Amino acid sequence: MTISKVNNGVHKGQYKVRIQPRDEITHKRISIPVEYAQTKKEATKIENQMWLKIQNGYNFSVADEYCSKYFKKYISEQFAQGRWSEKTYQSWQYTSRVLNEYLSDMKMKDVNQVKIRKFIRRFAKDREIAINASSVVAKILNHLRTFFKEYEGTIYTKNPVPLRALELFFRDDEISLSIERYILNQDEIDRLIDEIRRQIDKYGLEKSSSRLAIWVDVETGMRPQEIQALKWNDLKKELNEVIFEISDSWSDVNKKANGHLKSRKKGEKRKTLPISKDLYLHLKEFKNVQQEYLEKNKLVNTNDFIFLNMTDYQKCQLGYPITQTSLNEMLKKLGQDIGIKPNGKRWSMYSLRHTTATKLASIDGMNYSWAASRLGHTLNEFMRTYVHVDNDLNSQMMKLWKER
Repeated sequence: MTISKVNNGVHKGQYKVRIQPRDEITHKRISIPVEYAQTKKEATKIENQMWLKIQNGYNFSVADEYCSKYFKKYISEQFAQGRWSEKTYQSWQYTSRVLNEYLSDMKMKDVNQVKIRKFIRRFAKDREIAINASSVVAKILNHLRTFFKEYEGTIYTKNPVPLRALELFFRDDEISLSIERYILNQDEIDRLIDEIRRQIDKYGLEKSSSRLAIWVDVETGMRPQEIQALKWNDLKKELNEVIFEISDSWSDVNKKANGHLKSRKKGEKRKTLPISKDLYLHLKEFKNVQQEYLEKNKLVNTNDFIFLNMTDYQKCQLGYPITQTSLNEMLKKLGQDIGIKPNGKRWSMYSLRHTTATKLASIDGMNYSWAASRLGHTLNEFMRTYVHVDNDLNSQMMKLWKER
């Protein structure tokens, strides 16, 4: 029977509701958790709801799983199937640990927006985390929204993590602005390149891998991990200009090449912005210096890396490039040498990428699709992130307004 009265045990006097539907394809019985009701009328209502859920494709087996355990299983499957890089997997593993700490006893079927809001607010309070679009809180909510989206229509009528969850789960006065990146103006760009040239002349090219890499970033706006993986064979000529045609990036965490560019298929290439003749001549000279170093130390550049780590014999022997840490440290030193004061803004290699992109976006007549392609962005990402007034244009407009 679907409904029966319990005569003993902890549910004595209640009505047990149990349905046993069959899978339409395999014809095997589907395991549905038993439910209990105080009255037969209530039990009948539960039974009807169960059958309605079956008709609508409700996934009873997943619904009865513990959320934290099923989330862990989900991310392990995603990684095992090769859908994620190791770095992405590590990021999701952190969310998994947080879920296990705060929602270990909650089943999938019991998750809703109210409980997610309560959990994420408690997490933020316990960790004393600043709330903004780039915070770990936002990242966790994005992970959870993606995960729960898999079960919209089968467990949830609507996602327990809504769009713009940060704004719905926290008050405006609790949300802070994301820390801005420092964007160089044209005078600072010129002074930075001049200082790099001066220090190369002073210390020599053999000890200037990081300086040269920073110069490349100033002119191309590449991601740091893309610069690390640059190969000599990536240097190409295009319409009498010198560019890089890249297809790989480097992971400092895994100490190996990723085998692809960000959000691109393996082997897919991208052309960069052209570099200046001066930079190209420095690179040509640097290639000779690198070759002399390798011959002197009886080493081979097996990866053909331009920015091979020549300050550490062991890492050079292993074929490792310079690290992002060393690049950021050198950039900070160069910034200090030319008087750059970030004033609380982020000052790193990504500042150079944002500077180049912002300059591109402000050029009159610039084709944004071309610019986005050269930087490895989608058009929407480029428009959303970089199409705004840059510092130089802002100064011009202020001057124009004063002189009206």
